[in-house]
Amino acid sequence: MNRVVIADDEKLSLNGIASIVSGTEGFEIAGLAGNGLQAFELVKTEKPDILITDIRMPQKDGIWLIEQIDETGLNLPVIVISAYDDQKYIKTAIRSRNVYDYLLKPFLKEELQDTLKSILSYHKHNLETKSDDIGIGNLHKAISSNDFSLIEKQLDDYFASNNENINDLKNRIYGWIMYVDHGVFPVGRSIPLYTRNAMKEVYESTDKKQLKEVVRSYLKECCERYVGDEEITQIVSECLRIIHKEMANSELNVNYCAYKLNVTPNYLSNRFSRDMQQSFSLYLNNLRMEKAKELLGNLSLKIYEIAGLVGFSDVAYFNRVFKDKYSITPKQYRQNMIGEEEN
Repeated sequence: MNRVVIADDEKLSLNGIASIVSGTEGFEIAGLAGNGLQAFELVKTEKPDILITDIRMPQKDGIWLIEQIDETGLNLPVIVISAYDDQKYIKTAIRSRNVYDYLLKPFLKEELQDTLKSILSYHKHNLETKSDDIGIGNLHKAISSNDFSLIEKQLDDYFASNNENINDLKNRIYGWIMYVDHGVFPVGRSIPLYTRNAMKEVYESTDKKQLKEVVRSYLKECCERYVGDEEITQIVSECLRIIHKEMANSELNVNYCAYKLNVTPNYLSNRFSRDMQQSFSLYLNNLRMEKAKELLGNLSLKIYEIAGLVGFSDVAYFNRVFKDKYSITPKQYRQNMIGEEEN
């Protein structure tokens, strides 16, 4: 049985949420609290599987409660329940990596039940299967908390034991940089100059010592520049990581990501659209088209090869999608690029 602690200072709301939770198969109430302080004591003594908390509460509010959970290193999925006019508080709350979702009052019984089941399933699945390359998944936490000492330790440990040749190591570091640029920082922005410079310096490096210093300097600057994306919850953040990592996979869609995250496609689709202000398919299509434009600058790649690299198994369909978005074909776009370079 999965145990839930609920915190809400409104008695009717607290009892209503408790009724939904206890009426959901597989869940039971571990404790009820009227403020953040009471809830934190329950979390420590009852060790629940999920915490549901309101934002605004007397004495200690939901923000304080979430901060305490983060500071004590607890790995506890949190569902935030709040009124619509609490948007600024929600943005603060979901900076925490423990906050997996939020629901705005009033919400349907089915919404909370779906959230409970999906988040618990996702959380347990990730605990069982998560693995990282040099602990690369910890980069998000280290950068967002400006913990450069943790990054330096990871780099020291990795480079001390790495036996890859220089070219393979360069490819791996390109991957780290792209993960950080796409998976840690807010999406939708252009690639900043310091990222482009780092990639150029990786290419020009002649030994592992140089490579280590390049990636060290890059990640240090990332720590200094990070301001976070305050409106993306954990589940969507992990989905974005899959999208950017597996863009070339022609089977990539919302069903594929939902399966990997161990949640329902409908749940993931709704959360993605809400957080990103656009549908999953539109986001993926735009990402692929932008990557295709970049690859068209590499004249050694044929059009059908570029189509495959951005997830299209049918080059004719790739051409059609590209033209629908940019009003010219990939071939015409490449010819225009060549003409501009010659001029």
